[in-house]
Amino acid sequence: MPGAVELSRTDLEAKYGASYVRSVFCDNGNGRPGPRVETAMAVARRLTDAILLKAWTEEQISALVYEDEAIRSQVLSLALSEGMEGRPEWDSGADSTRERMRKVALANLNLIVEGELRSRGENHGAGRNPHTRVGSVRTERTPHTFIFASTKAQQRRGGF
Repeated sequence: MPGAVELSRTDLEAKYGASYVRSVFCDNGNGRPGPRVETAMAVARRLTDAILLKAWTEEQISALVYEDEAIRSQVLSLALSEGMEGRPEWDSGADSTRERMRKVALANLNLIVEGELRSRGENHGAGRNPHTRVGSVRTERTPHTFIFASTKAQQRRGGF
């Protein structure tokens, strides 16, 4: 199994562009991201782990993050939304850019945990999501609604 995957500012810049990441994380106007990048990345990874722990162990989560770019993308979205916190240009209420980005990332991670979205990492070291039911057995019975009888009192199968 691969080791722990550490996402960095470089990954964030690859997804969103260096200038956008600088504009979100630059605190003093010098055009360079400050130390909030590392904090935001750590918080995003911790939130992701907390959600994925509902279905997998910590070792399995490392394999999931290593194998699945969709999960890594959600971590990066959460990190960017963490960087937008408290910045009025992105964080101005319930329908702000930050909140929308955060809600989508958290919803996608929860869909993976619930088995609605399947992770590529399940087939490559993380193991099957225990919340999915592969080859499930139908538990409800189909009622017999078409029983033919000549009268109500004389109920026979086969009709008249």
